[in-house]
Amino acid sequence: MGPSSGPSSGPSSGDGPVSALVAAARRDARGEGFDPGQARLAISVLGGDGTVLADDLEPDQVAAAVQRIGLGPDEPVLARLRATCAVHQPGLPRQDEADGSGPPLASAQTGQRSVLLPGGRREVPVYARDRLRAGHAISGPCLIESSGSTYLIPAGMNGRIDPFGTAVLT
Repeated sequence: MGPSSGPSSGPSSGDGPVSALVAAARRDARGEGFDPGQARLAISVLGGDGTVLADDLEPDQVAAAVQRIGLGPDEPVLARLRATCAVHQPGLPRQDEADGSGPPLASAQTGQRSVLLPGGRREVPVYARDRLRAGHAISGPCLIESSGSTYLIPAGMNGRIDPFGTAVLT
């Protein structure tokens, strides 16, 4: 949710515009699937020229802040509301490290294939990507095959499957 703003005609106009901003923010939070009561609302009070006069106020602190600032009754005041909601970020599934108790690296090898490398044609091992587990380490040259792709780990490079199942090449 982006910032909203609403002008008031001056400090004497009470919290009517602030109440309207709060209601709109809570409505927008609900429309985005959040619990509107859990939204954190922070209001900034700006002068007519855009200068921040008070920042990070709770909605019920705005009227007192405007009064404290001492603006005249005809001076324009701008209230900017920032609403934020906490979002649950699910963790990525982790694999257990290959510690000798799981399937060995050899169980991921499906055979060999002849590939053309800088030094000429050579037989290299082929590994099934879906059988590689966290902690498995392989050295190139070799091929990794999955249902959607095949990739080469070149000679001089190593691959290790991290705890999230990602092949990290170094």
